[in-house]
Amino acid sequence: MSHLAKYLADLREKQGLSRRDVAGKLGYANLDKGCRRIETFEESSGTTKPRNLPEKIAFLLGADTQHVKEMINLDKLEWQAWLDETVPMRLVIRWIPAVYSDIEIPATVKTPGEAEAYAKEVAKEKERSVCLVVSRRLSIWIDNKGEVYARTETTPDRPNEPYMKVGNKKFQLNIDGEKKVD
Repeated sequence: MSHLAKYLADLREKQGLSRRDVAGKLGYANLDKGCRRIETFEESSGTTKPRNLPEKIAFLLGADTQHVKEMINLDKLEWQAWLDETVPMRLVIRWIPAVYSDIEIPATVKTPGEAEAYAKEVAKEKERSVCLVVSRRLSIWIDNKGEVYARTETTPDRPNEPYMKVGNKKFQLNIDGEKKVD
């Protein structure tokens, strides 16, 4: 849960308001949809649709503007720190739509450039698309002919590796079993 989401959820509860109450005050005709959006915001990393929902909730609850800004900045700092943490590179192969597995990258492969070259060879050899997860920030997507077709960066609402989504849950159907992606 983000600092902003926790602050606004605590403020809502202190005022004795349910999510349904807030959804109604925000003008949702479909209160269940409004409740789901508020719940998603409060229980996730703080991202939601519509993007201005946190602003609307803050205004409705009379949240302290300066405190809201501080919570947003703190969330951004933590997000950047998380992105900058060093993690091992991973190579994810797509066997069939929505079914993936990791392929071990040899210990001799040390740099992102070497890993990209290795990933291209694996893609060509196996005739499958692969995703080289270079870091939490960057992934390189390679087609079954060994050609790079995208370089993507992570966003708070989208993991930077292959996944499927059912409802609000993001996961991989991995040959070795389901793997949560969020």
